[in-house]
Amino acid sequence: MRKSLDLINIMCLGDAAVGKTGFLASIFKKPEDIDFEDMPIFQDNNTLMYNEDIQIELWDVTYCFFLDRIRAIYYRLADVLLIFYACDQPDTFYSIEETWLPQIERDGKDKPIILCAAKYDLQADPNRNCVDISKAYDLMKKHPNIVGVIQNSALSRYHIQETLDMCVHALTTNSIAPFTGCQQFKKGEIAHVYYKEKCHVAEIRKVTKNYVEVFFIKRPFWWNKMKIKHRDDIEPVPLSLTLQNLFADFFPFDLEIPESVVGEISEYLPDAGYWSWRKVCRMNDIPYDRKMSIQGR
Repeated sequence: MRKSLDLINIMCLGDAAVGKTGFLASIFKKPEDIDFEDMPIFQDNNTLMYNEDIQIELWDVTYCFFLDRIRAIYYRLADVLLIFYACDQPDTFYSIEETWLPQIERDGKDKPIILCAAKYDLQADPNRNCVDISKAYDLMKKHPNIVGVIQNSALSRYHIQETLDMCVHALTTNSIAPFTGCQQFKKGEIAHVYYKEKCHVAEIRKVTKNYVEVFFIKRPFWWNKMKIKHRDDIEPVPLSLTLQNLFADFFPFDLEIPESVVGEISEYLPDAGYWSWRKVCRMNDIPYDRKMSIQGR
């Protein structure tokens, strides 16, 4: 663990047009001075004071095959590797494992890596094929040097400062809060919790950076509430599974809803407040108890 830091070098990687330069521009420029329609290839002079003790230098490294040798030098000099992918461009996500991680394994081994899902504002567009953030967490499980995942948007300035915070924390504390940087879990939603080698259905009661508090719907334990502190122990209930349970009566031959139409159907469903405990219990084959639902609240 590094006790004192003067300068942190953060190397920004990723395919072309994924949001690296926009991210840097949102840090160093005012919103009115940024033209996202005519963004330069790269931005230089990227040095700032993070606090009174730490100075950050961000390197905007463009992807060009003829710069491979120069990039190898940057890998060795960097303290943190920040790999960007555009959340609305699946190819840029897949290139992380196909292109960037092999390069890092060769030239920048053992450096902390943070995955950044850029252009988060585009996820609200139903016409875009956006990458689910769970895929980034799955990739994180496969590669021990990936220490964090975060979503941000240069256009809306969402999670810009938090991205810098995550890079600094990766070096100063060697740990990152497990639920930092994403909006995957929300209060009132239903999730699958893995405890004692079993999967339990639970309602999310509270979401913080360090834990998610849940309430077990089946009441399998006498305490029945738990703070989930490890990201691997909780998963949101997939929308496809919710739809499958919702329309189970219409599928007598075990037909499945194709993933390609899940998004189309979901647009016509009510919001999260519609899912009462009675509906949740019915969808998960749990006997409904009105007293239980009142006490649970």
